Amino acid sequence: MAAPDLAFVVPRGPDAWTESMLPIPEKAQNDLAVAFPGPAGRPWDAAATRLILYILGETGYAGRLGKELVDPGFVYSVRATLEGGAAARLVQVHTSASAADTSLVLGRIRRILDLAAEGGFRDPEIVEAKAYLRGKRARSRDGSVATATALLEEALDVVPDAEAVTLDQLNDTARRLFARGAPVAVIAGTRPPAAR
Repeated sequence: MAAPDLAFVVPRGPDAWTESMLPIPEKAQNDLAVAFPGPAGRPWDAAATRLILYILGETGYAGRLGKELVDPGFVYSVRATLEGGAAARLVQVHTSASAADTSLVLGRIRRILDLAAEGGFRDPEIVEAKAYLRGKRARSRDGSVATATALLEEALDVVPDAEAVTLDQLNDTARRLFARGAPVAVIAGTRPPAAR
């Protein structure tokens, strides 16, 4: 039995979160980006990460992040995405918030990511995420260029097949994904007031 990969594991808790300010005083709202290392390690990680992105809030208004931030009106939209190439992937959460709500919004993002790190995703979430990805794949074939691109990606196995991912694999990926590195939150705009 191989020893667990601890190369990227860092302590969780208050010290595992870093906030950096990029002052842009003329901005009406603060742009917020929270990033951490993306999928790696197990064969299902890339596909499970795609499912996790949807569950968190890939669409910009729904998912766990949408329920915490969009539904109560703290932000207009929030999106979980996978950024960078295959060699340097980052999972990112993007949104904008008023300076007055920035600390609250970052706290809620952090809480959602900490809950995801516990690996507590449920069956209805994975079923909905798989349906969304099936629809997204079908929509990617609108037009000849999009169809050619989708077929090429499938042939090169660039787009992982999420249908085969089990709930146990999804939760395993979530636990390792969110423990691999300390999230970094970048605030572009004006300094938020002290936490309420």
